[in-house]
Amino acid sequence: MKQTIASDKVDSRSIDQISAGAVAVQDSVAAGPGGVAVKGNVEGDIQVTNKKIEVNADYGAVVNFYDAHPRVKQRDVVPQPTRPLRGFVNRVNELKRLDQIVAAGEAVVIHGMDGMGKSALLRQIANGQAARAMPHGVIFLEGIDERGQVLGVEDVIQRLFDKLFESEPPLKVNFDIAQTYLSNMRPLVILNGLNLPAVSQSRMADLFPRGAVLIESNQLLESDTVEVIELGTLPRAEAIELFVAKAGVTLDDASRPTLDAICALLADVPLAIVTAARAIHENNLTLARAYDIITSIKPLSEEAMRSGIERAYALAYSTLTELERQFLAAAALAPGISVDPHWLHRMPGDKTIESQAQERLQAMGLLTANSPRLCIDPGLRELARMGADEISVKEQFIHYLETMLEMRSLDWTYCIDELGNMLGMIDWAAKHQRWGDVIALGQAKDPYLSQSTAGTVAAQSAIKRIPQTLSNLDYTNMGGGALARHA
Repeated sequence: MKQTIASDKVDSRSIDQISAGAVAVQDSVAAGPGGVAVKGNVEGDIQVTNKKIEVNADYGAVVNFYDAHPRVKQRDVVPQPTRPLRGFVNRVNELKRLDQIVAAGEAVVIHGMDGMGKSALLRQIANGQAARAMPHGVIFLEGIDERGQVLGVEDVIQRLFDKLFESEPPLKVNFDIAQTYLSNMRPLVILNGLNLPAVSQSRMADLFPRGAVLIESNQLLESDTVEVIELGTLPRAEAIELFVAKAGVTLDDASRPTLDAICALLADVPLAIVTAARAIHENNLTLARAYDIITSIKPLSEEAMRSGIERAYALAYSTLTELERQFLAAAALAPGISVDPHWLHRMPGDKTIESQAQERLQAMGLLTANSPRLCIDPGLRELARMGADEISVKEQFIHYLETMLEMRSLDWTYCIDELGNMLGMIDWAAKHQRWGDVIALGQAKDPYLSQSTAGTVAAQSAIKRIPQTLSNLDYTNMGGGALARHA
């Protein structure tokens, strides 16, 4: 990309018709009517009279146009914690330890497999006494934004900065700029569900050396400055208490032996406990009937915790209608982190039935609403894919995306929402040598990538490689799974 910037006057409309603020510069910049070309990986600042170009090789070049340095000030109010979960009844020892860590202003990683209740624990900590005592509030940042898209490193850094500071004009920050401001603050920072490399997650704590930082991660991070807490299964008493709360059953001398046996079969895994309990509650199953079903299930995994999740999912699955099973498989097979409910609702012809199916799946916790898109718990995704006709579902999904983009290719919000699914389906189609679909999806996405500044660097880079990939008939370097996560 080549832009011309007059040294005495900058007209942002000539640079980008959509954004009046910052634009991304990847290849070259020519400044001034005589032309001063800047090419390659250049770090540092370039001053053109009173206009400043900030370049950072790690995150792509960033251009901020302003007549003077942006006015940056701490926000008048501090961020408050998210709403606490209803019916949180367990993790007594972990809550006590984490309260001590927050009060001491330390950094910690909560590590454990999907299904151990890491997110629920962090929400509870965010509303604790130690958290509310932090002078600069509580920042609870999830790795998925309000549209169900996964945040990248630069997105996370920018959002952390914007939570505590406001600037005029808006300041685009990288790690070093953000650290200058954030290192003086003392909030509790909770990073939940970040899908970032381990080294990037470790660096996040360095942004807040005076604050407390809690990071939820499936990766075991190695750091000399961050403590690691391994989150395992629940103590049996807490598992039973959680089961009773979610199933709406009574705990007494008569029910205790059955509850104890069920929790043992579910390996005291929080996700398994909640999934089975909700299935019992929503389907009015007796404890005896639920126990019989769970006992009859032969899990595929030999690992105890995974077997517990498999048993709970099988119990819930046994109560679903055929349409509900189709909805669940379609959501699980989508390569992106979430799906538009409209995609699921194309399957049946009866609007009442489709609405009931979605409501039931949400009530059972098998699908989660995300304003208004739907996603499936990572701990259940692979199970929901088992037995589904993947080729048939993905062929239908490709046709759906192509049809929708014929009407909405200039709807940037829709394109952002479906970016992960689009890239993932391009990858799948290429691996199956469905070149017509690859071209159709790529062309449908072209207006968004070429005309909108909101297109991510990762997505733009991937789409640019499609012609070379097609000519070589080799799509292996595209990394569709990773692209769907970055999108």
